[in-house]
Amino acid sequence: MRRAWFLTIPVCLLAVVGLAQDDVPATQAAATQQPRYLYVWAGHEARTQSDALLVVDIVPDSPTYSKVTYTVPVGSVGNEPHHIGLSPDGSTIVAGGLLSGRVFFFDIKSDPTRPQLVKIFDAQAVGLGVPDEVKPLPGRGVLVSMMGDHHAASPGGIVLFDTRAELLARGDSAPPDPNINVHDFDVNPAANLLISTDFLIPHTLIEGAPSVRDTVRIWDLNSLRIRHTLRIGQGPWITKFLPGTRKALVSCFLDGTLWLVDASYNPPTAQKVLDFDGDTNNSMPSIMEISRDGRWMFEALYGLNKVVQYDISDPTRPRLVSEVVTGQGPHYIRLSPDGKRLFVSNYFIEAGKTVLKGDNHVKLIRIEDNRMQLDPAFDVDLNNASAYAPTALIPQGKMRPHGLVVQ
Repeated sequence: MRRAWFLTIPVCLLAVVGLAQDDVPATQAAATQQPRYLYVWAGHEARTQSDALLVVDIVPDSPTYSKVTYTVPVGSVGNEPHHIGLSPDGSTIVAGGLLSGRVFFFDIKSDPTRPQLVKIFDAQAVGLGVPDEVKPLPGRGVLVSMMGDHHAASPGGIVLFDTRAELLARGDSAPPDPNINVHDFDVNPAANLLISTDFLIPHTLIEGAPSVRDTVRIWDLNSLRIRHTLRIGQGPWITKFLPGTRKALVSCFLDGTLWLVDASYNPPTAQKVLDFDGDTNNSMPSIMEISRDGRWMFEALYGLNKVVQYDISDPTRPRLVSEVVTGQGPHYIRLSPDGKRLFVSNYFIEAGKTVLKGDNHVKLIRIEDNRMQLDPAFDVDLNNASAYAPTALIPQGKMRPHGLVVQ
């Protein structure tokens, strides 16, 4: 008999575990290993039961392949689960609740098949909110972007958690810039660089009249201070450094453009290199991934219901190689460390008057012969109980998938 889904967790009983006692990035070791688990950060659609971290079996010959094998309810609803990431050593998953301002820490080192919720950090207690992107910073901890303050207004910033999941530092400008609303960011530790995007003022999204930004920031990574500000397209969204360079790609959600920022110049430069869908502005480019060798860029196009692959050997002239329709509303994608599988979650956001839904499926794209191909055997349909193995708690109602981690 399946166990009942539950709503509350006695947070006072949660123990804090270390995030990263070893500074070797987990991706270096994982790149040579076959990934076994997909962690899905999901919200309850009706918001009557707990949001949860889901564990999905991704071993092809397993009897529970493409099934949710374990669930970790977080004891609260309406967090609007958003992005997630790993600690530098891969022992901890860090996940943000966009609307609640909470950051959740899950231990996956003790037993990767049965994660444990070990800490909940309330960003509003330090005057921040709207946690979004999560990235490891080897040797220091985990960085989390905060799009806004505790009222979902401006300014936001970036915070650094140490190896004990304690708040260590807060990054912003000096003097403070009231127009900072950090959405996404990426780091290049070797060059002491951090690049971030300002998307919009969060509370205006909830109110249905978005006040959109057009700024990209270049930071000093060690001090977490802004050094340069550039203006590009409408709604800078996702940014990624090209491996081994001071150049980064930036996608803009509202005008469907792709920009190349070069931080090797002082001041940095930016040039538009692509319109994803001509001049229609219908593409809504969402999460971006870049292969470890820097040759391939993968982008979810929420507005067109597909994922695209570009050859970026020459980043000033991206060349379309393949595209795959994944269902309604692809938004979040995650490339496996070995670069052979790309996981896709079909759901975006429901925040006040802004509703950008999906079909609540998680799909798998295989990368074979340098091209994408949808795996028909992998389909996690979080609208139905059939998505869950007997070992998992089953919610009553639909779950909405968002952030993904492959391990």
